[in-house]
Amino acid sequence: MKYALIKNLPSVLCAEWKVPAVAQVCDDYGVPLTVVRVISDTADEKAHITAIGFVNQHAGDYSLSILKEYINLI
Repeated sequence: MKYALIKNLPSVLCAEWKVPAVAQVCDDYGVPLTVVRVISDTADEKAHITAIGFVNQHAGDYSLSILKEYINLI
């Protein structure tokens, strides 16, 4: 799948696979939705290693920073 995207859409830098279905249901029912995603892996044969490394090294700090900014907005 990754290589098909690269071939057909060479300017795309990343793709979101999980949120679109949730967003569609929220839209269908008029439920507001805010999504914040961080790229955590390379979506290849090493993805399980890079994703775990990202979680261990960065996820907590990123999540806390995002929440602080969001709270400041409301």
